[in-house]
Amino acid sequence: MKAFNEILEHIPEELEDAEEYARMALHYKHENRALADTYAELAKQELGHEDMLHSMAHALLAEHPEDDHGWANHIWEWECGKATDKRSKVKVMLEMYRK
Repeated sequence: MKAFNEILEHIPEELEDAEEYARMALHYKHENRALADTYAELAKQELGHEDMLHSMAHALLAEHPEDDHGWANHIWEWECGKATDKRSKVKVMLEMYRK
């Protein structure tokens, strides 16, 4: 499942980018609102990319339910746990930015 493995590699990248953009939005919030808004929007877009990849990974696993995806499901559950933590952190940062 090459495509599934590729998705597993890209999801953390999207979340790392989202976190960095959210951090920059907070940094520039009072100094340069236009720049901060741009970073906040970029963070939201990266979260959207991660969501699309997440959905595609679920679809790939569901395409062949007759196959034994035991190993893939365990890896997926582990990665989802990490992704959920990172996604939550970014959303909190973006909420802090809005206030």
